Amino acid sequence: MFNPIQVIAVFLINKYRAIIKFFRFIKWIIWNQAILGTLNWIKNVWNDYFWRHVVYWSKKIYKNISFFFWKTFPSKASEEEIKKYKLFIKSLGGWANIIFCSCCVRSWHFKILHSFLIDWEILNQFGMKILYFEWPYLKLAPRAYSKWLFRRLKILTNMPFSLSKRYRKSLYRHY
Repeated sequence: MFNPIQVIAVFLINKYRAIIKFFRFIKWIIWNQAILGTLNWIKNVWNDYFWRHVVYWSKKIYKNISFFFWKTFPSKASEEEIKKYKLFIKSLGGWANIIFCSCCVRSWHFKILHSFLIDWEILNQFGMKILYFEWPYLKLAPRAYSKWLFRRLKILTNMPFSLSKRYRKSLYRHY
């Protein structure tokens, strides 16, 4: 009838399959439910309570400060802006007429070689307030964003290295 060895072999094979199925089920429970489920829950909590707010505020801040990005990249200026900066330097007599220059938060300081080279009519077109002028010193106030405007002026008009090396040093230490 039945061979006892075949019966035992089939019994052991079925037990082996049951054990493998059990371990696969345990692995599925541990891996999918415990580990992946927990990681998915952590990801959802992170997105709901933290990342959503980071994205919201970063978009809001970016929208509010996007106007100021022109300060960061002076090389991306329009031709009209470059011409305006070059005209400003030309109205001061060019870089050859400027011995020293420095920039403070709200003012620009120049030491001028020859005062007769300054074209006051063109200089007044820029809307800068002349705070102080007594040859050889000229102090201008360009309304706002002074340092960034000065950096753009420096890059777009090819300020000589001898001036750009020292442009942060103040000429008015006695004031």
